[in-house]
Amino acid sequence: MNIEPEQIIENIGWNIERYGKIIFNNFSNDWIDLLLFISTYNIQIGTKTMEFIYDNIDYRENPVNLAAVLINYTKKNKLKKKQSEDLDKLIREKIKLINWTCFFEDPNSWWIIIFYGYPQLKQETKNILSNKLKKVVCISEDEEVLYSDGDSTILLVKKFLIKYIH
Repeated sequence: MNIEPEQIIENIGWNIERYGKIIFNNFSNDWIDLLLFISTYNIQIGTKTMEFIYDNIDYRENPVNLAAVLINYTKKNKLKKKQSEDLDKLIREKIKLINWTCFFEDPNSWWIIIFYGYPQLKQETKNILSNKLKKVVCISEDEEVLYSDGDSTILLVKKFLIKYIH
């Protein structure tokens, strides 16, 4: 029996529609992988299921989870004004929590790295992110000398971020 890939993808989408509430309510450790799988294979799931996921998954503490939700949700839906405002507010809250002197050690820095280029942030928030990142990635001459052997992970990451924000 030879099943076409399109039929498999369609069947997966149908099953997600059918069992979505069970999956996304009871298996919170696995939903991120499922959302990334859905996005990778462009599996079609309905607007109601995506809204259920967006409204019921707790993504406020994990930027990767929020990014996975947004990748799928914004494929078919434009964020509502309130959702967009809430996202912007959340990013601003996370910015305030960051220890900017130890940016690379602060887990909240992932909020900045992941959402720096997100198009639906307000321009004011983008400017705040940009200004903060520019200060973080500024490499002093002392750092260049200190890490001249090329063995510094922080210096390497700073150089990567400099390219990223320009």
